[in-house]
Amino acid sequence: MRGWAFIFTFLSIGFTTRFKDLTSVGWRPFAAFTTGVLVNVPLGYFLSVVVMGGYWSMVK
Repeated sequence: MRGWAFIFTFLSIGFTTRFKDLTSVGWRPFAAFTTGVLVNVPLGYFLSVVVMGGYWSMVK
């Protein structure tokens, strides 16, 4: 269940992203968004596995 929750979280971010709107105002907002995603994905995985690992192991 943890894996699916993680996948659907970032999948929904991708569904709500309007890349055309980001690039229409220049590359800086697009670069900022991309950097944010590249930071949030590993951070979210780390928090899910390491910080919440004890909780997820009890849920099974």
